[in-house]
Amino acid sequence: MIYLGESCITLAANIHNHPLKEDRILFVDLDGCITSSSINNTFDFLKSYLYSCGTFGVIRHGLARLASGLLNLLVRNEVISRRVFLILCTFGLRKSKLFEYATKYWLKLIKNYMNGITLDLIRKLRGQGYSPVLLTSCIEIPACQIARSLRFESCIATRFRYLGDLIIGIREDTYAHLKFQVIRNRYGNNVLKHSAYIVDLESAKIEYPHKLFSKIYLISTKENERLRIYHYQA
Repeated sequence: MIYLGESCITLAANIHNHPLKEDRILFVDLDGCITSSSINNTFDFLKSYLYSCGTFGVIRHGLARLASGLLNLLVRNEVISRRVFLILCTFGLRKSKLFEYATKYWLKLIKNYMNGITLDLIRKLRGQGYSPVLLTSCIEIPACQIARSLRFESCIATRFRYLGDLIIGIREDTYAHLKFQVIRNRYGNNVLKHSAYIVDLESAKIEYPHKLFSKIYLISTKENERLRIYHYQA
């Protein structure tokens, strides 16, 4: 693992001695990577939206936290308790309303939480032929709006199940390691072995993606909140 400090972004972008293939994909995590670890684009977003709905929304959010917390104590499974929390918070909500809130409010808010050095690295690697794809555990609203605002090629996030405009459940869960199952099915191992991944260091410790991608950039903000970049090559 090679440390790349804040003055070494050019090195990060030019570290490869061989030409890049056109089909190489740059997968990029969202929380703690593109945006600061101090904001969560699932839980903070849902809380903000529900609180904007008034007393009913505040009560609904509180009950969802209580129910999912108690469930986690019983089953000790974060995937299940998180999924229950998401369903309790979103069931019956209108997709169009969430989309409008994300576009008009959330995108403006998170501009204050963007990690500039991560965005610089994405631009450098894009210039070398990588196609950026957002790969996140976050819910598709607002994740896909964030991806679109950054001109990403695609967005892979936790997807809702809809009945018309109404949210009625979870269609595809990309929490933690589940996201890797999704991209294996969608892209195949031959594409992934030529691809790179930018992820925050804490998530990498849990997900352990090192055997899936050829190159991994680990983002760390632990030391005095200064952003550092590490480069890993399998």
